[in-house]
Order: sequence, then structure tokens, then C-alpha cells
Amino acid sequence: MTYASAASAASAASAASAASAASAASAASAASAAALNGLGAYSGYVVNPGVLQAVEATRRMLLREGGPDSAWFGRRGTLLPRVTYDAAARPDNPTRLADWPGDCRSTVLTFDLLSGLGFDATAGNGAAAACATLSYWIEGKPAELVTLSRPDKDKLVTQAEEVVRAASRRYLPRSDDLASADRLNEIAVQVAPPFAFWSAVLPIQPDRMRRTLELIDLTLTLASFVVQRFKHALAVPRPHHVSPRVIPAILTPGHAAFPSGHATEAFAVAQVLSSLLDKPKDGAPTPLQATLLNLAARIAENRQLAGVHYPIDSIAGQLLGVSLGDYVAARGGGTNLRGPSSFHPAQARKDGFGDDGVALLGDALAHGCTFGAEDSVEHHALGAHNAQLRWLWQAAHDEWFPGSGT
Repeated sequence: MTYASAASAASAASAASAASAASAASAASAASAAALNGLGAYSGYVVNPGVLQAVEATRRMLLREGGPDSAWFGRRGTLLPRVTYDAAARPDNPTRLADWPGDCRSTVLTFDLLSGLGFDATAGNGAAAACATLSYWIEGKPAELVTLSRPDKDKLVTQAEEVVRAASRRYLPRSDDLASADRLNEIAVQVAPPFAFWSAVLPIQPDRMRRTLELIDLTLTLASFVVQRFKHALAVPRPHHVSPRVIPAILTPGHAAFPSGHATEAFAVAQVLSSLLDKPKDGAPTPLQATLLNLAARIAENRQLAGVHYPIDSIAGQLLGVSLGDYVAARGGGTNLRGPSSFHPAQARKDGFGDDGVALLGDALAHGCTFGAEDSVEHHALGAHNAQLRWLWQAAHDEWFPGSGT
């Protein structure tokens, strides 16, 4: 290429870049103007008194010119057919949820989901470690769902050394296996909820799967509330508080370590999506469930490699997440509930997981976990089939299986 042609190409590229930047700026400006002068300002999310004054001036003009009144409604019928009021209608009708804004609908559903749960923490006594128990109400009485015991100091020291060793697997540039060569990118992007990864495994398209995404978001909200309650009760310090040899790859969160919130959320979502789309009939994981569980294990292990969690945090999160996923499925989908599950770190026969990540259900006993028997509590006895939660579950199910009616 000659200098002249290179200069010409550079000029063209510069012009194209400038045009692209101008186009982007124009689009951004239009979006900003729409927010400032449109519904954003009218709703109050953007402060622009000029919009309110303009609407008020228009209102006065319309009324002065003989605008709509109650007689107009009488002649034309109901202006908005979906906005009706019947004082004798059945209360708590779940179909009304479709008309609610998403944040308000989420509040209703979260309230109903949490309403069936209870929590209790017990101090240690001699050889027995302090523990915390999540329970649910069945026939007017609390029944155990998950119990987690606090690890002792010796266990934390051993676990911290596992975290130190695991750090060497964050970055292996000479590896030909992309899945092993660089975990730092995964660690960074999975600080936020890993919607990209769930959408990669399943065709979750936001415009077509709105209720599925709401169900995932509801599951994440429940998992976050519950796991923070356990963290507060058991107050287990983070690995870098136990060993100065732990140098985290990311900023360590300010709350307690045990159980892992990322593991809890990932396993809860895996269990919910499996129940929604492909629940196993004979106890053995289906290919879809196995893939979702492996993804959850990968997300949990990344937090260990990052240096912000012990392996036992991930085990506890796995057990808690699976149990919460089953609970969501029971409340919304009418499935039976798993029996009581527990994790006692002192009983774990393994401190690490080798190169295969977090143990899945089949190896749980080696790590001190006891998973309750599946389908051991009839959802009828649980009083679980909540109409509001059932509405969301069915709406999400219909996005995948339209016209199924189940």
C-alpha cells in the first residue's frame, strides 16, 4: 500500500469513525431527550418540572374545550376494559399480577415465598457446634428444611490452605484447554448474577422469556435473603482473615463467608429450571439438569479460586441452593418437597475437590452432607400451592411449552 492510499484509507476510516461516533451520540441524545421530556419525567423518575407544567396547561385547555367527562364514559362504555372494579370479586386473584409493574409484582411474590419460612439459630454445646436451621410451615407446625453447622477454627485453617493451593489454577497460560487456561475472566464477570451463562445453556431470550426471567429473579431474591440470614447467624470469617497467604483476585465482600451466596443462588436456579423444564422422574439427573448443576458447580468453584470462599462454603451453598430450588418448585409448581437436609463440616472426610470442582449430589456424603429424600413431603400437606406463585410458574412454563395447560 502506498503512502497516499494509506492516507486515504486512514482518512476514510477516520471519517467513518467520526460518523459512527456522531450517530451514537445522536442516538444517545435522542434517548436522553426522550427520558427527560417523556414518560420518565411524567412518572417522576426524572425530575423535569417543565413536563408537569406542560401537562397541566394541556389539561386546562382540554377541559375548557369540553373534554371527556363521566357522561362520555356512559356513551362509549369502559375506556380501559382491563381496568374494572367489582367489590364482590374474589380477592387475591392471581391473574391481576399480569397488569402490575414488574417491581410491584416481584414484591408480592417475594412476600408470599418468604411467608412460609422460619429461621432459628442454636448456640454450640460441648462437642456440638453452633448451627442454624431454615424451616417451613406444614400443617401449622415448623418442619426442618436445611440445617447448617458452624465449622471450628481448625477446619477453617485447613480450608484456608486449600484456598491458597487453588489460587494457582486461576491462570494457566500454557494450558491448551481454554476451560482451564484462564478462570480470571469468569471470576470477574460472575461477580454479578450469571444471566449470560444461563442464557447460553438455555435459549432464554429476554423479549420471549420474560416470566422465566422473573422466576429466576425471584429465586435469586429468595436465595439472597436466606443465605444472608445464615451468614449473619454463623458469622464465619473469610479466608484472607484466617491466612495471610490468601490473596484474593477480587475485592472480598464485607459479609461472612459461610455459606457461599453464589453457590446457593446458582444451585437454586439450576434446581428451579430443572423442575420447570425437565424434572427427572427416577431420581437420576437428566442431561439438562446435569448441565445446569455442572454450571452451578463451576460458578461456585470460581469463587474459591478467587480466594473469597472456602470449599465448605460451596458445599453448604450447594445443599442450601438445591433445597431452596425444591421449595420454590413446591410453592409454585406443586411438586413434592425434599426432606430435611444438613451439613456438618466437622464430619466431612474431604477438604478439597481436586480438579473437578464442587461435588454434586452423588458425592455429598463424603463432604458431610445429608440430602433429604426427594418427594418425601406432599405439597398438599405443605400447604404450598400458592396461587400467586403458581401464576408465575405456569406463565414461565407456558413460554417453553405453549398450549400445554400443565
